[in-house]
Amino acid sequence: MISHIKIIKLFEDVSTIHYQINGFGGGDLWEYLASNTPDTPTLWWVLNGSTRNDKEHIFNYSLFVFDLVKRDESNENEVLSDTHRIMLDVLTILNSPTYSGYFLLNASNALENFTERFDSVVSGWKCDIQIRTMFDNDVCQIPFTGLPTID
Repeated sequence: MISHIKIIKLFEDVSTIHYQINGFGGGDLWEYLASNTPDTPTLWWVLNGSTRNDKEHIFNYSLFVFDLVKRDESNENEVLSDTHRIMLDVLTILNSPTYSGYFLLNASNALENFTERFDSVVSGWKCDIQIRTMFDNDVCQIPFTGLPTID
């Protein structure tokens, strides 16, 4: 099973290898404004919980790719076009067969455009993804001294 910390490291590595992404971060959206991540375009992640069933563990994330828009909004469509392509690139990388032994990305993804987000003049795209990992549900894998008894 791949862990949350390894997924975030993968997101960061994707942002590092992509020639057009200059900023990276994650957490609640208000943290972007408080962060030292002024470089754009930016890849930002938000964790939206997880789900476990008998054989699978699912991490839910929202990914954002955004860039600055000029105050007169003259480049807004260019920013939306560029960040859309970057988001598609990120999804393509995450869907690479290289990672299929670690996780599966949900097969289809809805992309939602936004403008003037984060009390700032940024526009871009949001995509909710699910990262599905194997979960063996094996009590023998737990670091503990034994199961408690029920009296």
